[in-house]
Amino acid sequence: MKLVSEKTEQFFGENTPLRTAAEHGGRKYEERPQQREMAEAVAQALENNQHLCVEAPTGVGKSFAYLIPAIYQAHYTQKKVVISTHTINLQEQLINKDLKILKELIPFNFKAVLAKGRENYICLRRLDEAWQNPDEFLFTDESSQELNRLKKWSVNTTDGSRSDISPIPDVRTWMQVCCEPGNCTNQKCKFFRNCYFMKMKMDMASADIIVTNHALFFVDLAMKSQEDVDVEGILPNYAAVIFDEAHTIEECATMHLGVKVTSGGFFHTLNRLYLPGKEKDRGLLVAPKWANAQQTITRLKDRAELFFGELTEWVEMQKENPLRYTVPGHIPHFLHPELCDADAALKEVLDIEKSDSKGQEISTLKERLYDYALGMQTFLDMSEEEFVYWFETKEQSYGNALAIYGVPIKIDKILDNLLFNRDFTVIMTSATLAVNNNLRFFLNRIGAGNVSQKILTSPFDFEKQVEIYIPLEMPHPKNTAQFLPKVCEHIETFIRKTDGHAMVLFTSYAMMRKAKDELSDFFNKKGLTLLMQGEKLSNSAIIEKFQNDESSVIFGTSSFWTGVDIPGKTLSNVIIVKIPFAVPSLPLNQARIEKIEAEGGNSFRDYSLPEAILKFRQGFGRLIRSKEDHGIVVILDNRIITTNYGQQFIDSLPTCTRKTF
Repeated sequence: MKLVSEKTEQFFGENTPLRTAAEHGGRKYEERPQQREMAEAVAQALENNQHLCVEAPTGVGKSFAYLIPAIYQAHYTQKKVVISTHTINLQEQLINKDLKILKELIPFNFKAVLAKGRENYICLRRLDEAWQNPDEFLFTDESSQELNRLKKWSVNTTDGSRSDISPIPDVRTWMQVCCEPGNCTNQKCKFFRNCYFMKMKMDMASADIIVTNHALFFVDLAMKSQEDVDVEGILPNYAAVIFDEAHTIEECATMHLGVKVTSGGFFHTLNRLYLPGKEKDRGLLVAPKWANAQQTITRLKDRAELFFGELTEWVEMQKENPLRYTVPGHIPHFLHPELCDADAALKEVLDIEKSDSKGQEISTLKERLYDYALGMQTFLDMSEEEFVYWFETKEQSYGNALAIYGVPIKIDKILDNLLFNRDFTVIMTSATLAVNNNLRFFLNRIGAGNVSQKILTSPFDFEKQVEIYIPLEMPHPKNTAQFLPKVCEHIETFIRKTDGHAMVLFTSYAMMRKAKDELSDFFNKKGLTLLMQGEKLSNSAIIEKFQNDESSVIFGTSSFWTGVDIPGKTLSNVIIVKIPFAVPSLPLNQARIEKIEAEGGNSFRDYSLPEAILKFRQGFGRLIRSKEDHGIVVILDNRIITTNYGQQFIDSLPTCTRKTF
């Protein structure tokens, strides 16, 4: 028997160290056959360099099931294992709780490190430059107070990351003093020995387990995969990557392997170079000797304000947000001449500028403008085949900002090459990956061909723990005028039934806001606090307040359908307003549907339906998080009992007590 499998099997044996986990801050031990089954499968996959995908329902204890064989693998092979998650909450749980417990239970030392992107760390060089030359680095005099706070904090911080300072710093000030790609002088920097980002990289170099997030992982993967470019990347070499919350891989990879340009980012870059003011000018080129470059940047900014302003007005006139872009060359690249002039002007500056520090800053911004120019040209010409392109506007305090996107319509072939045909093992797990008790839909979407599959049973007794309520009669969801009043009527009924303690899951902000307006009097009279996503509180703050306030109800959309873990009596009622079909008119969904139809498939059967089933299962999964939990799930969209495809939603759920009303 191979060593990793042997040690993993022993760990989960009759005398498992997990029996003492509660003494080290863990849960009271209970035998979990599914956890052991998963751990042994992960161990075998790691040893055999075989990709593996595991659906591990809530309650299995999947983090220990992959962490333990990962630790043994790293220890006995002396090769690193990366653990990648989608949410910050899970990363913090792994680092601050699970791995700390395992350090007490596993009979040898191992090192685990949390890897964050550069922008999360303070750059001591840039902080010092901003301190000495505030007019070159700060956009306003008011930022000086924030800079003073960061300066004091930088001396005493334990890791130099943004999460170590409270309250979180002002974004504009932080972006002027944080680490950023391309803006590092490495060993030439006088702060190199004390650099927090370099310390993190050194920690990673000596680590056994590296915990990170999907976004950073795919950014690193894309950097290392560039042809004819010797890029070091962020993460060190590793022998395996384990994706928890793997159901988000497709979307994360899609958005990080495409093109994105924002008007806000573009102007921020220009302002860092030169920002004229009423009282005084600011920016790296503020010195009188750079008058020519100042004029060039000013012309580019004036042209960009006209370009982005008119483009934003045009997009808003179309009454679609996001708005798909479909005709290459329809919009000329009006900024191209001024961008070329700016590139030449900055090259002249760099030929004269002798300071390594300032030269690096200007060089980084020059490269960034080049990337913006390339991204805009790619977008406007639609030069990447098999991509979908769209505009999107977002409200800002100073007016609407415009973003342009170009992303792959299908990610399967890209990930097959980038991820599944490399010299490392890929293991994926999540509580909801299967459709019709099969993982093939998920695996096909991400291009995972040669992958072992395992679907574990749930440790929960859903028949005793959950009651499902479905209305026999309900207007069709497309008939909002009739559907919404009925939805509000039933929400009120079932919130009365559980006296709050409820999460109501919507599929659109518009309907959620209308429901809030309709039900506000009810909540006030009932003395219940309504916590609605997208208002004053962040998602994490909503969850914290919900857990501490027994008289509260959450109204949430997309991000509350998954990744929310609220065990116990706090949450005893989940109301699903509509079957979560993806909006077909959104550019990426529309392009995917068109692609499937063009290839002879049935987009509803092959994409829309299985996607909705997965998200439906995720929403259902918010209720039961432990063997002690009990509650109700109310499904107000009765298409699950009135349509031919509805049975597939019912079949996707565990056997529960089902009631109609």
